[in-house]
Amino acid sequence: ALFRYVNITGDSSILDVICNGTSMQVRMDRALQYVFNNKISSFYGLVFGATTIDWGDIQPEDVPGYNVDSYTHAAIDVYDNAMMTIAIQNYLSMIHTNSTRVAFYKNMLTSISSNVTKYLWDADHLKYHPHVYIYDRPFPLCSEEDAIYYHGGTIIAALAGYLSRDQIMQAYLDMVKNVNASGGQQTIGMSVYPPYMPGLFQN
Repeated sequence: ALFRYVNITGDSSILDVICNGTSMQVRMDRALQYVFNNKISSFYGLVFGATTIDWGDIQPEDVPGYNVDSYTHAAIDVYDNAMMTIAIQNYLSMIHTNSTRVAFYKNMLTSISSNVTKYLWDADHLKYHPHVYIYDRPFPLCSEEDAIYYHGGTIIAALAGYLSRDQIMQAYLDMVKNVNASGGQQTIGMSVYPPYMPGLFQN
């Protein structure tokens, strides 16, 4: 919201506004730091969250499925990491010059982008793996989750700068193919194709 405000109005003075003793710029930095301190896999170097369908919010093994609880399976996906990348890019475009913080966040951008390609990109099928699981997986191997194309996460990956122009065009063609294969009733913004097997989600 702050990025949109500053980008549209050109008024960056809001970043210096003090709220309860802390400037808005420092609060943004702390918000990003919370993710780095609590939601980054030390092994993969990527943001992790709960297992959900693409950019959705619902987990498979609980009803209603939107709370992190004992049923949660920690997983890494391209959507979460692309959104983190965009947040850092937006933050860097607004903050006052601070060589230490700028250097830190630029290094994080490089690291996340590199690790997304290393661990999430499926070079054989020119798509992203739906999930990389931190510990165990909520779905049986026979579910063939890796065959599923995540449209939403791929779109945000393009916005984050992960994909080349050729890869974006290939993604568009694959999305159109998926829409046609599903019966052609959706836009290219359909979420996933093929859908998950019936019975895998309790909600």
